[in-house]
Amino acid sequence: MDPIIIDKDTGEELWTSQQCAAYCNLSPTAWSNYKTAHRIPSPVGVILGRTALWRPADIRRWNKTRIDGAPIIRRRRQRSKYNGT
Repeated sequence: MDPIIIDKDTGEELWTSQQCAAYCNLSPTAWSNYKTAHRIPSPVGVILGRTALWRPADIRRWNKTRIDGAPIIRRRRQRSKYNGT
């Protein structure tokens, strides 16, 4: 079974955190950490007292603009003029 959640007022499908994480190629733990750090769009609703829900359009838009982390900058090791390394 593959149930979906539909907003009664708008007819829009809504995604759970697991669905959002899967779409964004993140682990559920990473998604939760992003949520705690306010790095993702705010949920549009909550069901069953604790399951947050998002609009897919909001998540798609966010995912297009997100940065997967800062690039790693590797500095060239300077050679010492004393020992050649």
